[in-house]
Amino acid sequence: MCSLFVFWNEPTLLAKQWPIDAPKGATVVVKVPLHFWKSEDASFSTGTPIYTVDTDAVIGSSQWATTGLPYFGEFVVTKVLEFRPLYKLRYTDVELRNDTVWVKLRFQPGADLRAGFNALTVKGKWDAFEASDYYKTVVFGVGKTIFTGQLSNIPDSSKLALLRIAGKGLATLSSETYKDKAYIGFSLPLSGTVYNTIKLNESARVATVVNSRLSLLKSLAVIAGDAGLEGVKITDKIFYRNFVSETVAKVDTLELYAPLKLIKQFADADITNQQFIDQCIAILNSNRVQVSLANGF
Repeated sequence: MCSLFVFWNEPTLLAKQWPIDAPKGATVVVKVPLHFWKSEDASFSTGTPIYTVDTDAVIGSSQWATTGLPYFGEFVVTKVLEFRPLYKLRYTDVELRNDTVWVKLRFQPGADLRAGFNALTVKGKWDAFEASDYYKTVVFGVGKTIFTGQLSNIPDSSKLALLRIAGKGLATLSSETYKDKAYIGFSLPLSGTVYNTIKLNESARVATVVNSRLSLLKSLAVIAGDAGLEGVKITDKIFYRNFVSETVAKVDTLELYAPLKLIKQFADADITNQQFIDQCIAILNSNRVQVSLANGF
């Protein structure tokens, strides 16, 4: 079947006018909560993760803005493209990019791109958005509902720091309890990586994923010492298959519990990477495991 993408130029190099108010190269913030973002394959050229947002599903959802947290960062408008297999319009994407993630706002035929884009985005940089009344009342208001029970005692400054760290990493935050102690949970997005079991066994896959999360864990030292919070739980999905004999990937669930006092020692370079991980609790598919970071990549 023949497929055709038609790219719109800005301002009027084609017969049609540029369909949104923000010009190509403009900086915008996307207000859409992360649970509306659907993962696609990563960019073939750069490996950057790509997400799609069904704008009809968002706008059609009652009070969509208060159903979750948005991405804590800004994007640049890069292109508008129409997907026309056999010259019939199926959808139009407004593509936004930054250095770490791309997102496509997908509009169905007949949708008002200008109105939809204006409803789901804010023009300008993240700092200005964070200072807005919308952020203070809606975004931070949603964020506060995550901190329940013992976590409600955490200062607002630390709550904001946690929201920023999670939002920039496309992570979902939650309140967690482990052995009667309070943890803040970070559920990380799917990476798009499927590990080849011919090259990496289970221990190597786990070590590789944990290595990739060390900088995130170190950044959480900013909340060390907060009353009522024992530590942080990080959850990752690890996909793998034998690239020769298997076509469908299997998945492991990795949970890592890291006490805040250890995170602070790690961030202050008082202990090594391996000493830090040795004192954390790593659970793979409900079974506790040891993690040798040297096995990873």
